[in-house]
Amino acid sequence: MHHVPMSEAPVVSVIMNCLNSSEHLQETLDSLAAQTFTDFEVIFWDNGSTDSSPQIARGHAGLAGRLRYFRGEETVPLGAARNLAIARSRGRYVAFLDCDDLWRPEKLARQVACFEADPHVGLVSTDTEIFDGKHVLKRLFAESRPQRGKAFAALMERQWISMSSAMLSRAALDSVVCPPAREGGAPVWFDESLNVCEEADIFYRVAHDWELDHVDAPLTLWRVLAVQLVVAVVCNLFLNTLCLSLVYGKAFMVLLAPRIIRNLIMWPIDAFIFFNTAKVLEMTGVFRILGKTRTAV
Repeated sequence: MHHVPMSEAPVVSVIMNCLNSSEHLQETLDSLAAQTFTDFEVIFWDNGSTDSSPQIARGHAGLAGRLRYFRGEETVPLGAARNLAIARSRGRYVAFLDCDDLWRPEKLARQVACFEADPHVGLVSTDTEIFDGKHVLKRLFAESRPQRGKAFAALMERQWISMSSAMLSRAALDSVVCPPAREGGAPVWFDESLNVCEEADIFYRVAHDWELDHVDAPLTLWRVLAVQLVVAVVCNLFLNTLCLSLVYGKAFMVLLAPRIIRNLIMWPIDAFIFFNTAKVLEMTGVFRILGKTRTAV
């Protein structure tokens, strides 16, 4: 099996941001090492862990020569940590893997194939199974499929991209870079002014200018706690509606608000079995309001 030498730029950079993630880290790294597509590097950014995460990451035999370990001088918010990791990546495509989630072996191969087939695609996601560590609780797209192509308005209606399922092209990432936080500072891809929804924001920005694609196979496993969180889902939907209406004004209220209200009625039925509070907040559709000049149609 061919592994890209460290001196060569890989096709894919896998970004992993870690803060005391030792409980599930070995299993996550095992799923990464089992990928059938092997031309990748791992940018492992340790955000100040005090558990055994550093030893697990640096000692994983299956990723030897491909895992590049970095440790920040201080613990920073997740968006900032992701920016620090991306700045050290070299791949043509950039994927993200949370330290408690899993990938099935064909995940990277199927996504790279989508990018290679269409240069207009800026982001490829996969279907996702939500699981509690032992049992699959729900498949996100068992009964429907997300929109492909120009899907900006559809993504505003429902932010369907789980972080660990996402792969973005380097060109798409660099096209939506934010102004640096300070003069002469490093590039900022994830908006560091956001604390809980920085990934949703960057997905929106990419979807505005690039086409989206989707792999209709559950190649990502998203680990959650099987607890009741109807309140969190309801808050998520109200917050999403409020922010979109502030940013996109009347166009949003006329075109999308009725559909959000419909979802508000239906989604709590599923919430009991597959969401946990942290993950819901991560997927909240709130995004940058200052500086937005886009339209919803």
